[in-house]
Amino acid sequence: MVSVFDVIREFTLNSKIIGTNLVIALVIIVIGVLIGKFVKLVLSRILSRLRIERIFKFRSVDVGLTIIKWSVYLFFISFAIKQLKIPYLSDGFIDSLSIIPRSIGAFIVVVAGFLFGKYLKENIMQANKEWALLGDISFYFFLYLSFIISIQLVFFSEEFLINWVSLIFTAFFLLFLVLKNRK
Repeated sequence: MVSVFDVIREFTLNSKIIGTNLVIALVIIVIGVLIGKFVKLVLSRILSRLRIERIFKFRSVDVGLTIIKWSVYLFFISFAIKQLKIPYLSDGFIDSLSIIPRSIGAFIVVVAGFLFGKYLKENIMQANKEWALLGDISFYFFLYLSFIISIQLVFFSEEFLINWVSLIFTAFFLLFLVLKNRK
């Protein structure tokens, strides 16, 4: 039979463990914030000395530094959540964080497809002015293809969702092309 004393002792031990883990998690988060700010400061000074701002436009250096800073934050937050030893919370957080690198990869694929399509379009139009339609087709083809690939990167395990989003995007894409050519 379990006595009241055993229950109170077990509760006290669990409270100490939870409290200790909570304090350690908070310390980890504070350290992560400090390290994230320090990394951004050091990288911004290095990049300003290299004058990288001249190469990239639209404050993309600041955006990149902010992404790096938040990556450090998220790393330490996930480490702190693991320290709490709550399996549902840590598994859910890690699952929700997995979308970030896939989204960045999808964005890079779309930008690369856009740039490659634009490059082909300009080169085809420079080669022969009568081939403007072929240039437009190649541009939109690579834009469409890169979007479909990026959808598969983001939703790689959801075939149903990939098919429906691809179908909807294709419909809007064709509608856009029809309306553009009406003018």
